[in-house]
Amino acid sequence: MPLVDLLKKQGYHIVGEHSAIKPCLWLGRSIKSQGACYKSHFYGISSHLCMQMTPCITCNQRCLHCWRPVEEAFTVKEWDRPESIIEGCLKEQRRFVSGYGGIPETDKPKWKAALQPKHAAISLVGEPTLYPYLEELVAGLKGLGMTTFIVTNGTRPDVLERIDPGQLYMSLDAPDRETYMEACNPVVDLWDRVNESLEVLGQRDNRRALRRTLVTQPL
Repeated sequence: MPLVDLLKKQGYHIVGEHSAIKPCLWLGRSIKSQGACYKSHFYGISSHLCMQMTPCITCNQRCLHCWRPVEEAFTVKEWDRPESIIEGCLKEQRRFVSGYGGIPETDKPKWKAALQPKHAAISLVGEPTLYPYLEELVAGLKGLGMTTFIVTNGTRPDVLERIDPGQLYMSLDAPDRETYMEACNPVVDLWDRVNESLEVLGQRDNRRALRRTLVTQPL
């Protein structure tokens, strides 16, 4: 099954040629005043004002532990402009949120506020740094008064040097090249780039975080 069809089957909404958006579990819970995610507790970002999206559904790794659909490759024929991605994602986000208006449990003030998201979590699926206009995408979201988080696998250190999100997460899934090649299954050996990205993160002065994936091994 093509990647786009797999994503749609799992509840992702495709925007344009290669972007996607999906409502987070905590979005609905927050609209109904039933809790909030860690970003609310640690960073003051209201879950009902958060838009979870990606400008690139394809990835240059096929990690064995990834819970997202990575079975099928996806080739981008032409890259969409940042403004069209932002417009499309906001349209879909408002469509998600509109349905909560008729639910009795809905907190109506939160529901109305949620129609104008204030934060973009660029972390949904794929590797966002493969999108060639990521810097402009972040700037466009900021121009709308939105904060941004980006999650990356660290394989594009050149992009990490240029982008300026509110927080930059990097997944670090292996301690050495051998484990990386086996666990992350990259399209080519990208281990040196991962280490370069660690150097880039060490030189930045904005908020940064390393995400670690821990798996058990048979004795």
